[in-house]
Amino acid sequence: MSGLPTNSSKAKTKGCSPVSSNCVVWQGQSLPCIDLCTGDTVSDVVFKLATELCTLMTMFDISNYDLECLNVSVLDRPTDMKGFIEILMARICALEGLSTAATTEASDCPTGCIVDIAPCLQYNDQNGTLVTSTNLYEYVLLIANQVCTNVTDIITIEGNIATLQTDVLANTGNIATNTVGKADITSLDYTVSTKTNPATGTVFITEALTEVENSLIKTQDASGSNTDLISAIGKDLGISTENRLATAGTLASSTGWINPPSTVAESLGNLWITVRDIRAALVNIVNNAATESCATLLLNYTTTFNTATSDLVLFTSGSTGFTGNWSNCNLAIVTVSDALGNTVTYNKDLITLIGVPAGETENLLALGLDLTTDISTNVEACFTNSSNGVTCNNTYSSTHVIAAPCPAVVLTPNTTWIDYDITITVGYSYRINLYDDGGLLVIDSKAFNAPVANIVDKFSALAGLTTFDVEVIVINGAGVETACPKQSATTL
Repeated sequence: MSGLPTNSSKAKTKGCSPVSSNCVVWQGQSLPCIDLCTGDTVSDVVFKLATELCTLMTMFDISNYDLECLNVSVLDRPTDMKGFIEILMARICALEGLSTAATTEASDCPTGCIVDIAPCLQYNDQNGTLVTSTNLYEYVLLIANQVCTNVTDIITIEGNIATLQTDVLANTGNIATNTVGKADITSLDYTVSTKTNPATGTVFITEALTEVENSLIKTQDASGSNTDLISAIGKDLGISTENRLATAGTLASSTGWINPPSTVAESLGNLWITVRDIRAALVNIVNNAATESCATLLLNYTTTFNTATSDLVLFTSGSTGFTGNWSNCNLAIVTVSDALGNTVTYNKDLITLIGVPAGETENLLALGLDLTTDISTNVEACFTNSSNGVTCNNTYSSTHVIAAPCPAVVLTPNTTWIDYDITITVGYSYRINLYDDGGLLVIDSKAFNAPVANIVDKFSALAGLTTFDVEVIVINGAGVETACPKQSATTL
């Protein structure tokens, strides 16, 4: 026995053995709603149930509720929860039975009276349907809300008006302030420059502008329009590249020359430089007219050679001192030679060639020269002066160093060999060297004498997974060798 108090006398009268409730456990299911668990003592179970019962009794005690909002008379007020629920049910039933017909009795108002909404207050409901009628109560609320909105807008507008009035007053004051001490109508008089019109003097500004406009029109009539002036600037026709008459060099190399000119001032500056060059040349002619000699002749002999087309071009443009008194004793003898001693000879009129800026072209491809070697020219010329009988014999020469072109090389490595494909230039010989990985030791070499088609060959018997360097040597007809950059390839 636990010694806890028990009502043993009642237990004995019922034929039971007195046992403390703390010694009996609850074997039913757990009830989370009242925090009751299987295994709790009966004392705990009874206590929790009694606590919940007290809570419910307090909750449903009608004296704990404020019933004023129900507007029920004192005699009709409920004294228990049943009466309270009956009143609520009666009120709900009454609300559910309200009439929604278009015509209602006065007793149904305000919520039962259906009225049309003024067009300006009609609105779309949440489904997008236009609402044109509603009950009187809702209509009054709608009107009241619109009135409140209008009142708010009016207050806002009144505030804006007050602000605008303040701004107007401020601007009026500023205008009055700004007009103090400012120009009056007489201060708009303007004295026109005598360069514009010496007879105008001081006139109102609009008349002065008219005078300026008239002066500008006269200036444009005399000098031409903007379009005319721009067109005139472009009529130099590339004169910048032409040689000066008095001294060597082109006009563009003259100090102060603008190329190309973009304004009339720049074009006029170029014109004055050209005039001064012409004048200097004329002065030279005048001063040396009576003493024309071989020393006054300057033949500007130059040549160009195009290895791709085999064209040799002779130029004598830019030569000075060749007045109309000079002529050829005979046509000049032009000798063209290669580095092997092969030559070809022909005649040229060098004085006539002075007037040909593009020069005169001679194609050397089929003349028996080895065009892979250096090409030289030698000119023997003779000029005579008809005014004093002076004869001048001069020799001119030029040399063009022909660099051997390195070919395009394609290397294709394999396991024990390397294929090579070389794009050659006809007229040259080739030697292909194979170096070790360090690029110092030649381990194989192949020669191709003046091939006429691309070289396609290979280096064989090579070690696998090894890097080699391939070098192409280009040899011209004179035996001059040009070593091209080495290229690497690794066997597979």
